[in-house]
Amino acid sequence: MFLSPEKAEEFQRSMVKRGDLVFTCWGTIKLWTELVARLVTAAPQIKPQKPWPQHWLNNAIGRAGFNLNPTASYRDDRLGVEVYINHAESKKMYQTLLAQRTSIEQALGFDLDWQELPDAHACRIATWRQDSPIEDEAQWGAYLDWFVQRIVKMNAVFRPVIQALA
Repeated sequence: MFLSPEKAEEFQRSMVKRGDLVFTCWGTIKLWTELVARLVTAAPQIKPQKPWPQHWLNNAIGRAGFNLNPTASYRDDRLGVEVYINHAESKKMYQTLLAQRTSIEQALGFDLDWQELPDAHACRIATWRQDSPIEDEAQWGAYLDWFVQRIVKMNAVFRPVIQALA
């Protein structure tokens, strides 16, 4: 049975409770689609990939093994923007960036959460927006504004630093 987008959304809202997989997939695709539309007009230099039903949206930052990803956690009611490092030399690249922490955070104007993730190959450098439940669509305007502001700022600061890594 095929449902129009309107009927699918009506069905989804009638069937889904907080944390349900269907809502999670539907909600993130919808959130990411709206974010991509905002970025097209507000920051055309940012080129995110096609939205998928996952808690992050892939966005290149000018070097293989590095992404600048917005994230949305239903479990923690938290939004984030992260530099995700999944490079052949992730730990070395992370340490090189960590050595520049003070200048990076000064240029950004906000602190970052530096996560080496010792039990993983990848590393993460993130900024968070707490108390941001994704299912509260009345707040999406503020969420999208926050995402755009953080993505644009982090792209401007991190892109040249990452591209200069040896």
